[in-house]
Amino acid sequence: MHLRATASPSRQDRIAEVLAGLLLAGALLAGGGSRGAGDLLVHLLALPALVLGSWRWYARPRPPLQRAISWLWLAALAVIGLQLLPLPAALVASLPGRAEVVSGLELAGAATAWLPMSLSPSGTLRAGLALLSVGSLWLLCASLDGRAQRRLLWLAIAIGSAQSLLGFAQASAGARAVLALHPNQNIGVATGLFANRNHLACLLAMLVPLALGLGWQAQQRRQHSAALLPYAAAAVMTLGVALSFSRAGNALLALGLAASLALLLSAAAQDQRRPLWRHPLMLLTLAGTALAVAAYAWERLAARFGRPMLEDGRLDYLQQGWPLIGQYLPWGSGAGSFRDVYGAHEPLALLAPNYVLHAHNEPVELLLELGLPGGLLLLAGIALLAAISWQVWRTARSDAALLPRLAVLGLWLPVLHSAVDYPLRTLAIGALVALLLAVTTCTESEPTPRAY
Repeated sequence: MHLRATASPSRQDRIAEVLAGLLLAGALLAGGGSRGAGDLLVHLLALPALVLGSWRWYARPRPPLQRAISWLWLAALAVIGLQLLPLPAALVASLPGRAEVVSGLELAGAATAWLPMSLSPSGTLRAGLALLSVGSLWLLCASLDGRAQRRLLWLAIAIGSAQSLLGFAQASAGARAVLALHPNQNIGVATGLFANRNHLACLLAMLVPLALGLGWQAQQRRQHSAALLPYAAAAVMTLGVALSFSRAGNALLALGLAASLALLLSAAAQDQRRPLWRHPLMLLTLAGTALAVAAYAWERLAARFGRPMLEDGRLDYLQQGWPLIGQYLPWGSGAGSFRDVYGAHEPLALLAPNYVLHAHNEPVELLLELGLPGGLLLLAGIALLAAISWQVWRTARSDAALLPRLAVLGLWLPVLHSAVDYPLRTLAIGALVALLLAVTTCTESEPTPRAY
């Protein structure tokens, strides 16, 4: 990855950074719950970000990987836009899975001459707005230099730490839902401002390696007092994941910690002046955090992992959702339509008081909602992430590449989580992914940390 030195930030740069910070903070604070006012706030903040981000991004040199990300984003928006395009009702009725819907509208006296392809136009519109908001943040972050992106990482870590502290209080409250902020929220566990503990755990697992990396770089510069803050944040967020008692989240955290420690060990091996044992704050942080997890969360975590992994109905969603894909190929049922489509085909034996909102498996849900175009977008996205990973890893200077490599690790964690959940469908995690994509494809960076 070629890095070039940055000039002093202009007034426009400062405005762009502030706007990106507002949008990122809004998404992290309000984008993890139920659909409503929180999403609306993020979408409103995304409007100026889209305008300014587009103007700045197109006015600057664009690396190939950034151009590839932009084309993938535009292709996804185009697919969603086509699903909302009004078509003659007779044409819609000829599409797979639509004939009964059009007939039902005719019987109810609600037939119209034109209909969208999507079976849930409101859900498709929400999906399009979410994708537009996340893409707007990426455009704005990609136009910033490495220093500004680093400050945004600090902002994300600060918000993640604050959510962890809220999670501590939620977990200690037990069955009392005094700090529950959403209906049907997990009670007695850390959820922060999220409705789902798994999504808080995924967000924190993405941030912990980055906090460790920032602390490591501060110690490389012998700024030991400056290393205290990121190491403390890493400890707080690690305990937050543990107190969520999310099996997937804790597995992601373990994977992220193992991979990030391997990266730091590799960096230490290349720098004989600052070997691993010369980083006592990080070692103390890891040891102290392990003791805290053992004292406050281990017993419930062990019991949680001792229960059957698929007892919560995820296997049922997968078994019932997979056959539905063929009924709506090649164009899919419409982005955001899973709840309505699955509910129409759900067996009576599986009916429960709550709606099944998602398939808890992103490939299945994408293929059902977007059909073959969704499958192509999924393959292109994985290939692009692999290309970004390769580009970052082949950078020779490991000190300059440390944060981008940790950011790549953070990008893969929600992708892996998507095999059993839907983290990328929350605006909070989508916003963090946008920032990490900008970090991993940045061409303007701060000076390399010096080791003394």
